[in-house]
Formats: sequence, C-alpha cells, structure tokens
Amino acid sequence: MTQPDGIALCCSSRFYGAAQVLTDAIRDHGFTVHHPDYAFNSWHVTVTEEEKVQLTRRFLNLIRQASALYVFAPTGYIGRSVCIEIGYAFALGRPIILSHEEIRTFEPAVAALAVDTILPTHLIRSGWCCTRHPIGTFERPNDDSTGA
Repeated sequence: MTQPDGIALCCSSRFYGAAQVLTDAIRDHGFTVHHPDYAFNSWHVTVTEEEKVQLTRRFLNLIRQASALYVFAPTGYIGRSVCIEIGYAFALGRPIILSHEEIRTFEPAVAALAVDTILPTHLIRSGWCCTRHPIGTFERPNDDSTGA
C-alpha cells in the first residue's frame, strides 16, 4: 500500500466553481490535490442515483490516498456527502482542516473532528502549512470525552 500523499479537497457541489479555481491554484504551487469530479455538478447536470454511488465510492478512495482532508465551504454549508467524507477521513486518521469558521457554526459535530481552520489564501501562501501545524504534524482530536 502506498503512503498517503497530498490533500483531498471536499465541498458541496454548490461550491464546485470556486473549488476548481482553488484546486488549480494549489496545484500551481506544486501540491497534489484529490478532488471530486467537478463535471458532475448537480446544480448544472442531472446526476443519477447510480452515478452518485460511483462518484461517492471513487472520491472516498481518493480520500484514502490523501494525507489530509480540506473541507471547503465559504458560507459554512456542508451537505450530507461532505459529512460522510469527513467521517470517513476521521476514521482513517486523516486530519480534517476547515476552510472557514462558519462550518463550525453550521455543523458543530464537524468542529469536534477538525484540527484547524485555514483560509484558502493562507493555505496556498503558506505552502500547506499554518504557523501552528505544518502538514504532517497535525494531531487527531482526542476521542476521550474525559479530556485525559
């Protein structure tokens, strides 16, 4: 099995246009980005149930290949698929990074799984690191409800 590499970028299909621009900008800085198939934007094309199943399975495999999950949601909105992707990444032990603090308000359960919030512009400028957590040194949130 190969080592995880790069980052998986997940988002609601309503943000696919901006996510595609972000994906290109990150790649322009020499980083690997695993992302959903932007051609299947359910806001512009009809996605059948069978296609949705295949797209979901394909993207979960990409999350498995990544070393971290970046949740892109400029307004804070995350849908059911993104919640599934976050849970999957967490179960794999991948750090979950949020793009905007609004996500924490929209879905507080996600906040319990995330290790940090890094705005897209800071993510790119910093070369995949923030001052507190260079990629690869994130710690998984403590699962112990006692805080010990």
